[in-house]
Amino acid sequence: MTTQSLKTPKTDQQLLRERAKQFVFDYPDLHDLAYSVVSKIMLQHTQKVFNPDKVYWHRFGSASSSPRTFTGWQHSGKPLQSMTLIELLMQNFNAHDEEASDELSLYGGFYTDGPDHEVFDERNEVPMLPQTLLAEMWTLDFSSLYTRRMERF
Repeated sequence: MTTQSLKTPKTDQQLLRERAKQFVFDYPDLHDLAYSVVSKIMLQHTQKVFNPDKVYWHRFGSASSSPRTFTGWQHSGKPLQSMTLIELLMQNFNAHDEEASDELSLYGGFYTDGPDHEVFDERNEVPMLPQTLLAEMWTLDFSSLYTRRMERF
């Protein structure tokens, strides 16, 4: 007798578990897609590799000029608003930002330090203008991209 003939058929429960695992594996992951998209944008515009979960968009109420920073502005104190680039891609900039995009690099920027840090300047700045990401997000239309992935699923 061979080992092939000794195998017992899979139960319905085993088959269901296998299908469920495959379903979870194949299901389009929103975070993974956002991570991939933002990573590519950052590499394209900075020629550096960053972890989008560890890069923050911070908005401040004030700024002081600095010739050493990429944006020309530095900030001190806690940000008024803060989120990772993944969160920003999913939430998008607000309507005011889209209308007054020239203010984005004055009152905001991308940094490797989170919102608990007190100083935001050339030491923790990611060299990419907020207007650049805003334009990329408009071109990309992340919502439609994810919807297409879901439809293919």
